[in-house]
Amino acid sequence: MRYKETMPRKPPELPANFFFSKRCEQELMELTGQTGPTLPEIDILHPAACPWLKEVLRDLRSEDEEIRMCGIFRIQGVLVHGPVSDGKTDAWAKYATYVLSQSVVIQELVRGLRDFGVSKRCYLVCKDDPRGGARIGTVRTYSNVLDTIAVDARAARFALSHFPDFVDVQLGNYYASRFPRAYRRARERCTIEFETKMFLTSSLCNLCAATKQGRERLQSETVFLNSILEDALEASEKAKPSDLAVGIVKRITQFRSPLETEETVAIAVKVAGNALESSGSAAGIESALDLVMRMIDEDAARMAPLLQRRKSISDSLLALELSSCPDEGMKGKGFEILLSANAKLQELDRRSFQVGYLRLPSDREMKAIQELAAKDHNVARRKKQLDAIFSPKASPGGEDHRSRDPAGKLTPMAGPRKQCARSDCLRVEATAREFKVCAQCKLVVYCSAECQKSAWKEGHKQECVRKPSRNQGM
Repeated sequence: MRYKETMPRKPPELPANFFFSKRCEQELMELTGQTGPTLPEIDILHPAACPWLKEVLRDLRSEDEEIRMCGIFRIQGVLVHGPVSDGKTDAWAKYATYVLSQSVVIQELVRGLRDFGVSKRCYLVCKDDPRGGARIGTVRTYSNVLDTIAVDARAARFALSHFPDFVDVQLGNYYASRFPRAYRRARERCTIEFETKMFLTSSLCNLCAATKQGRERLQSETVFLNSILEDALEASEKAKPSDLAVGIVKRITQFRSPLETEETVAIAVKVAGNALESSGSAAGIESALDLVMRMIDEDAARMAPLLQRRKSISDSLLALELSSCPDEGMKGKGFEILLSANAKLQELDRRSFQVGYLRLPSDREMKAIQELAAKDHNVARRKKQLDAIFSPKASPGGEDHRSRDPAGKLTPMAGPRKQCARSDCLRVEATAREFKVCAQCKLVVYCSAECQKSAWKEGHKQECVRKPSRNQGM
C-alpha cells in the first residue's frame, strides 16, 4: 500500500494590514522594554532630567522606523501603567504633558498615524513568527499614547494644532485596521482588532470633544458612527470583547444619542445585554450598567419594552442582586434597570417603583427576586460567575485586568477611565475612580469641585435627583 507524501502545513496567509519586522521576537521585546521590570525607574517630578525619557526621545530621533515604533510602545507602557501602580495621578498628568510638549513625540505620532492608514501597516509581526501570533498594533499603540498624553482640553487642542487632519486620518485608520472576516474566527484575533478600534475611537472622541469644530465634525460623520455601532455589536457577541464593545458605544454617546433611531437603540441594548450576560470583570459589568442607565434616563418609557424583550438581561440582573457584589451603587443601578426589564417586579408594588431613584430592593422585593430566580438555571449559572468575579481573591479588574501584549506576555492594564461631566471640561481620569461622584444623584463624575459648581449652575441642578436612603420603599 502506497502512502502519499505528507506536505508540510503552510502557515495561514496573513491579512494585507500585517507587515513583517526585520527583527525577531526577542529583539522586539528588548526594544520595547518588556524584558525588564514592568515599570522602569521614572523621575516623574523632574521629567526634563529623567534618564528613561531621554533614552526614549533618543529612540524617537532614530532613522530606523521600528526603533521609533518601539519608543512609542515604551511610552504607552509607562504612562498607562504608572498612574495605576502608585496613584500619583497629578504628577503623572504633568509628566504626560511634558512628554506631549516634546516636538519629537508629537511629530512621530502624527507621522505614524498618517502613514499606517495609507500603507495599511496596522499590525507588526515578528520575523520569526510566520503565523502572526506575536505583533505590535501600531494604530492601537499610537492612538493610545496620543489619547493618554492629551490629559485635558488644553493639551488636546495643542495636539490638534500639530495634527489638523486628525479626524480624516483616524477615520481611515479605523477601516484600515479591520481583519478579513475569515481571519476573525479566532477569539484572540478579534480581541486585538477591537482593542485597536477601542483605543482609536477613544482618542478620536477625546480630542474632538476639546473643540466646537471637532464636536460638530464628528457628529456629522453618521456613516462612521454607524460603523462603530455595527462593529461593537459584533464584538459584544464574543465573551472577552464584550467589554470593549460597551466602551466603544459609551465613547460615542457624547456625539450621538443611542436612542436616535430604532436601529441604534436596538444595537445599544444588545451590546449592553451581551456584556451583562458574559462579561468576566466588575469593570465591564459596571460599564454596561452605566450605558443602560444613560438610556433609561433619556427615555424610560421607550426603554422598558426593549429591555423586557430580552429575558437574558433580566436573568443577569436577578443574578447580580443575589450575588456577593459588595458595591451597593452597582446593585442600585442593577435594581433600577431590573424594574424596567421585569414587568412582574413593577406589578409587585407600584408605589415603590420610582424611575430615576437608585436604591436597593426592599425585603418584599428581594423575596420576589428570589422567587423569580428560583429553579432558573440561567440565573444560577450567572450568579455563580458573578460570585467568582466579586470574590475578594479576584483581581480588581477581573479577566480584562490583564491584556495579552504583542509578544504574548500578560501585562497589567488600567481600569476604565471616566470623563468629567462638565461639557466644557471633559477631562478623562488618569486612573480608575480618581474623579468624585455627585453625592446626590450618583450618576455623574467631576474632576474637581470647581467643575462640579460650574455644572450645577449650568443646569445639573435641574437634572440632579437626590438618591433616597436605603430604607425608602421598605
